[in-house]
Amino acid sequence: MVKPLIPYLPSFQEDKKSEYTKGKSGIGPMALNNAHHVLTQLQNCKFKSNPFVDVLGIKDLNKV
Repeated sequence: MVKPLIPYLPSFQEDKKSEYTKGKSGIGPMALNNAHHVLTQLQNCKFKSNPFVDVLGIKDLNKV
């Protein structure tokens, strides 16, 4: 039986949101990472100097 309106139900939308954003292997974490990476590049975000960041050698996030 075909139910064409199922994807528009709030319960279906909530299930999909949960599936995409909470799963380690889902697309949610990667999609969020991609969007935020571009935003940090555009804003020239940098780390404040501290021993941990100095050891890693990453200060400019826009060059990562």
